[in-house]
Amino acid sequence: MTDTPRNKTSRMSRLSLLSIAVTALTASPAQAFTFSSGDLQGSLDTTISYGARWRVQDRDQSIIGKANGGTANSVNGDDGNLNYDKGLVANVLKITPELELRYKNYGAFFRGYYFYDFEVMGNDTARTPLSEAAKDQVGEKGELLDAYVWGSWDVNNKPLDVRLGNQVINWGESTFIQGGMSSINPVNVNSLRVPGAELREAIKPVPRIWASLGATDKVSVEGFYQTNWKKTIIDPVGSYFSTSDLAGDGAEKVVLGFGSYPD
Repeated sequence: MTDTPRNKTSRMSRLSLLSIAVTALTASPAQAFTFSSGDLQGSLDTTISYGARWRVQDRDQSIIGKANGGTANSVNGDDGNLNYDKGLVANVLKITPELELRYKNYGAFFRGYYFYDFEVMGNDTARTPLSEAAKDQVGEKGELLDAYVWGSWDVNNKPLDVRLGNQVINWGESTFIQGGMSSINPVNVNSLRVPGAELREAIKPVPRIWASLGATDKVSVEGFYQTNWKKTIIDPVGSYFSTSDLAGDGAEKVVLGFGSYPD
């Protein structure tokens, strides 16, 4: 069976309603650690959070393939549903450090991201084991996000700002209206699934050079050049929010037969 976008959205909504995400502890420093030496200034801000998620309802048989005990006409989208019984499904410690440096009219910014899910890494799933690629997305992940340098100058009494490195460029609000310039920024959907997630952890920086020149007191001209491309990352097969066994890390095969044959 071919899933339409509407069907996929409906299945995602129903699966999402089966869980309650509780952030047990979110610790954010009231004030960043700052330091200075002459013209050099810096700050280090680290956010540490702990969160958990529980599944509180039984599986919906209408989105489980017939051969797997349900009533759906496809077995190509139920691994995530079958893998988790009622109870704890996520138990996550997350750390997001940010370092900012300034020297006169120059500066640098770095943001890291790390999380560890004790439930995913310490216990087996109920049915289909998660692949190593899937665990890299939902079990334990550490990465350097933003990492860029910047400078500010006056050119003929006009402000010029330049950034170079891994960065996110926000041009317009396009959270609910697709197709805007912010679509150039790839997203890791799995980062949004982590209890206590923040948007800054999910939007992935890309190597770019960006510049802004003030044309008048009220008008500026901006532009960027991107040296690389990164894809948007979806839920891996078999993870709690996964609604497709055909796409995402861990995908292997398509099973035909209108749900009559197990995967």
